[in-house]
Amino acid sequence: MTAFSGITILQQPVPIAPAYRPVRFKVRSMVTANELQMKAELYTRETTTSGWLLKAVKMERRYVNENYFIFDFSQILQTLLSSDKVDSGDSYALQSPNDNSTIEFKIKFIEVYNDANGFPHEYQYVWSVQKIAVNATKQIDESSDLVLYIIQDVIIRDFSNDFNADFS
Repeated sequence: MTAFSGITILQQPVPIAPAYRPVRFKVRSMVTANELQMKAELYTRETTTSGWLLKAVKMERRYVNENYFIFDFSQILQTLLSSDKVDSGDSYALQSPNDNSTIEFKIKFIEVYNDANGFPHEYQYVWSVQKIAVNATKQIDESSDLVLYIIQDVIIRDFSNDFNADFS
C-alpha cells in the first residue's frame, strides 16, 4: 500500500504486468465530498533515458457508498504494444531489444473536485511506482507448438495481477 497526502494506492499491478491481463489500480481518497472524482494520467517512455510522455487520461467517479476508485489500463497499454518477431526464414525469433513488446509506464492519480461555481479543480496527487507492461500473448504465433504455448501461459500467470478483492 502506497500512501501520500490524502491519496492511497491500495492495489496495483506487479512490476512486470502482462497487458492482456487486467492492469488495475485501486485508489482511495481521504476526501469525502460526493462530487470528488479521481483523474489518472498514464505516462510512458521509450527508453530509460528519455522523458515521460502523457499518453492517456481517465476519470472515475467514486464507487457508491465507498471511498475508492478503480482504474484498468490494460486496453490502453495493449494499443501501445506490438510484436517484436523477426521472420528468419522458416522460424521466428524474438528481436533484441524488445522495443515494441514492452513499455515502461507510471500513473499520476489526481483528486478533482468542483468548486461552488461548478468549475473543476485539481487538488492532491500521487505517482505510482514505475511498471513495465509486456505484450506476452502476442509473441506466440498460431503455428507454434503446444509446449511453447503452455510455457508462455505459465509465465503470464506468474506475472499476472493478484487481485483477490471484490471489485463489485
